[in-house]
Parts: sequence; C-alpha cells; structure tokens
Amino acid sequence: MDNFSARVRTRDFNYWNVSCKNVVGVKEGNDLKDEIILVTAHYDSRIIVRPESGIRDFFDSNIRKPYLWPVWSDTYVCESANGTGADDNAGGVACMLEIARVLQNESFDRTIYFIAFTGEEYNLLGSQAWVKANPELKDNIVAVINVDCVGNEPFYINYLPQNAWLKDIFEKEAKDLGIEIQHEIPDYSNFIHPLTGGDHEIFWENNIPAVVICHHNDRNAHKLSDTIDNIDFSVVRNASILIVRSVIYLANPAERQPPFVNISSSKVSGGSFELRYNVSESESIVEVFFDNQSLGNIKSGRDFSLLEGEHAIRVLATDRYGNRGTDSITFVNEEKQNKNIEPPQQEIGYTGEEKYEEYIFTGEYITGSNIIGYYPEHSINSNRTLYFYLDDFGPLDPGNFLILAPGSHNLKIGYENENGTLFMENKTSDFTKYSMEKVWINNPIADRRNPLVLVSGVFISLAVIALCGKRIKKKYQDKKGSKEEKE
Repeated sequence: MDNFSARVRTRDFNYWNVSCKNVVGVKEGNDLKDEIILVTAHYDSRIIVRPESGIRDFFDSNIRKPYLWPVWSDTYVCESANGTGADDNAGGVACMLEIARVLQNESFDRTIYFIAFTGEEYNLLGSQAWVKANPELKDNIVAVINVDCVGNEPFYINYLPQNAWLKDIFEKEAKDLGIEIQHEIPDYSNFIHPLTGGDHEIFWENNIPAVVICHHNDRNAHKLSDTIDNIDFSVVRNASILIVRSVIYLANPAERQPPFVNISSSKVSGGSFELRYNVSESESIVEVFFDNQSLGNIKSGRDFSLLEGEHAIRVLATDRYGNRGTDSITFVNEEKQNKNIEPPQQEIGYTGEEKYEEYIFTGEYITGSNIIGYYPEHSINSNRTLYFYLDDFGPLDPGNFLILAPGSHNLKIGYENENGTLFMENKTSDFTKYSMEKVWINNPIADRRNPLVLVSGVFISLAVIALCGKRIKKKYQDKKGSKEEKE
C-alpha cells in the first residue's frame, strides 16, 4: 500500500486533508532490474447524475450549489464518489490484474511495476503522489502503459510523437495478433475529448515515455449506465493479450545496446545555433531538450535563434526496445539574435475567418483548465512556411507536442513568405501543471454545512442589528426625555 495525503476542496470551499492509497506490486527483474516498466490503471470511479427536476437546465453538477436551497434536497446535483464505474475503470484494473497473474511465474530482465492509482477522477491525485514520492525512479522508467477504459470499441493507443517507438511496439504486436487498433496524438482543442485527462499525463509532464490503451466510445462515461452489462469482454480480453505481449517484448529486450548519440556542432554565430547530431541507429526516435524543456522530435541540421546567456541542449535517442542513448552540451551565447522575430508594427490584414481557414492553433487547455502545451497544426496546404517560437527560441516544428514547464511562456506563431516574417499569434500565458492543491471533490457533509452556517449567520446578524437598534432607540429616547425635563 502506497499511502499519501492530499489537501482537497469541496465546491463550497471547505478544505479537507484526505488520506489515500495507491496499490503497488513489484516484480523484480534480473540483469536489467534497474530499468522499469509500469502497467497502471486507476481504481476510483465517478458518476455524475444530472438533475431530475424541472430545473435540469439551470443547475449543473459543476456549478456551485445555491446556499439557500434546502439542505435535504438531492434532486439537482448528485456527483457520486461511489460510481458504478465498470468500464471506467474496473475493466482496466481487471485487465492489469490479469496481466500480473499471467506473468507472475515468468522471469524478466527488466523490473515490472503494477500500480492501481486512486484519485484519477480528481486531478490525478494518485499518480501525482507516486511520481512525487519516487523521484529517484524517474530516469529509470523505460515505459508506462496506462489501461483506462478498455471495455468497448474502437480500440486506441494514445501517445506523443516523441514516444512513437512505444506506440510502434503495440501496433506491431496488434498486427501479429490480428487485433484492430488505431493510434492518435491527443487533441486538447476538443474539450469533450474522452482522453482529456488521465494518469499517463503525469508521466508526460515528467518527460517519461507513456501511452494509454483505451477506447473512444464515451456514451457511458461517468454515467449510471457504466455497468457490467455494457462491457464487451472480448475487447477487454484483446487488450489484456496485447499488453501482455508488449510487456514481454519490453521486459526481455532482444537487444540491450543503447543507440550512440553524439552532438557534433556547438557553434554559436550571430545569436544563432546550428544543431547537428549523429545517432548510430537511424530508426531510433529522437527527443531534443533545450534548457530542460522538451522540444519533441527535432531533426539534425536545424538553425535556431538564441537568447543571450548560458544554455544546455540534450539529445535523447530511444530504439525499438526502449534502450536509450543521450548526449548533451552546455554553451554560452554572447551575441544578440541576428534575426528579427518581433511582430511587425502593422497588423496582418486577415479576418478571423480567413485566419482560421489557413492556420489553427490548437491544444491550449486540458482537464481543470490546466495548460500543459500547444500543438500548432497546419490545417491546409500552403506555399508559406509555418513555424513557431517558444520564449524566442526557434523556429520549432508545428508537429511537435510541447509539455511546457510551469511558469510564464511566450508563444509566437507565424509564416514566412517572400516579404519576410509575418506573425499571426503572439501570446504570453502562465502555464501550470496538475496540482494536488487544485482539486474539487464532492462531499455532501461538507457542502451542506455552509447553507446552515449562512442561514444561522443571517439570523445572528439580524438579531445583532435589532439589539443595537433597540439600544440606540432607548438611548435617543432617554436623551430626549432629559431634555424635556430640563425645559
């Protein structure tokens, strides 16, 4: 049992210290026991019940309860912590347990962790706590396989471009097994997206390779209809077999030699830096880090504009077995940028409609309105070259998904034509990650205190006003009486 506590807040701003438990099982490896594979699933569930009365459209489960509404009423809001949750995510936990059972007597080179997280439905509390409590394991985690909602079709694997090597393993195994599976990069521009939020995102934010196995059929998501009779067990079985095969592939790698990485160029000229590196295995997936910020899969030979000061660049290459090789350099730029990346004085003559026909800037928000990154997407063909800058560093590829470090970041997106650089977006935002302090829970006891407190407060205030008014009136009458007596 992995115990932790979290400070949470109810909708009526009552704060509670909550004791929670993740359940962790470890199967220690042999020759590569310091390298870890995680198979995870969250065991908590949440059901949101819409109002049953005529005020259905007025009150919503996400809106704060009105103080003066009768404290015994349950007709307008019911967000139940004791949800049915058969698909989300009892099926995922069952899948994880079956994988552990099948592999329990097998021997592997790499260590396998099986983790049932709690608090996923409330800002990913369990996975946050586990990653925070185990910082020494971060660099040892080869891959995370998160199982979340596997009871229906269509069957998906969701991944980041820099983790494409992990997605490729699942696709290869699915093809060999004859299991149909689709893949997708997350689309955070769609607020109703069923994959908006999940324990895998905590690992993404910590630059740990992770994928989520799931479906995109959300007709029973967070509803009372998420029951066992709406589970397709053949899909759960396929998910279990596919994950078992992929875990075995990763846990006993056929090759153990990591790819060799060498950064061959570190020259800075005129505020520009040419990134050149060599990787021994051409099929390896490369991820580039600039000052500890992941920039995704950037190709060698690119020129970048730099701010003055000291900078660090690291190139990480991962082969198809999860073996990783890396090289890094630190250098100082003493020159100003020789390329003007400031927006022009004259605004671009586009209407909003024309603008979004040509360029879409997606991926701004995720669950809880926490911003983790932008995913600029070139929506139609154009002769113009689209690019963007992060904190005046770039140009970066539009296809890279950025998981931004906390703090203030400036993002500029534009295109270059024969007349030079034209910018279409220039936005500075405060980027925050998931926080164990920023979570709202439903607690009927806590939420129903405030109406009573408020009503009691109103009565006490009225009593105080009445008492003070009575005293003032008496004092005024006494003064008036003494004045009349004197006269």
